[in-house]
Amino acid sequence: MLESKGISSLTGYVTSRLEELMMKDRVFARYAPFMEEFGYDEDSNTIYIKDNRTKRIAGITIVNNKLHCDVDEKEDCAHIGFAYSLPKVYEAMIRLGIPTPGTITENKGRRLVGT
Repeated sequence: MLESKGISSLTGYVTSRLEELMMKDRVFARYAPFMEEFGYDEDSNTIYIKDNRTKRIAGITIVNNKLHCDVDEKEDCAHIGFAYSLPKVYEAMIRLGIPTPGTITENKGRRLVGT
């Protein structure tokens, strides 16, 4: 099946999947070329994102069970959107028992906004 799409290697497959994700996820498509994971501090559960457009490093931490950006001082900036595309962020949230986008909250029984 992959060969019919011209994919014959793992790199080709990954590239193809990223293209599909970028088409589906506007935030990722818009900001991924400008941002990259820079580092992760497991002790403080902080992921660092390098913003190549602004030439700054954003620290994304969990504050009051929500992701918080130390550069924009917000919970809904482009750095946060990019952070949600990283598996380490989901792993940390699950490990800490924090609901991730797309999960049903215990106290409200409905999906979180943005899912």
